[in-house]
Amino acid sequence: MNQKEISLILDKALEKTLLENEVKLSITEDLNVLDCIDSFSIVNLLLEIEMGLEKELGKYISIADENLFDGQSSPLLKWEEFKLHVYNLYDES
Repeated sequence: MNQKEISLILDKALEKTLLENEVKLSITEDLNVLDCIDSFSIVNLLLEIEMGLEKELGKYISIADENLFDGQSSPLLKWEEFKLHVYNLYDES
């Protein structure tokens, strides 16, 4: 699976999460997910992404770690950085 395919899975999951939370924002490279949705919705987003990746890859990859909710260093501060973070996790697995 390449970076573009993973990016589509992530964008689709974020779009679904934003709709469920009635957040009317465009998904951009600089979107700060931590500012858009609450922590419960972020957990749901992560689960949605993990399920989408598992469905496409045929194997489970955990994308959650202790840095995701850190307001200073979270890759969720910029959507593009988070997508790169997930791709790197996939690439390492």
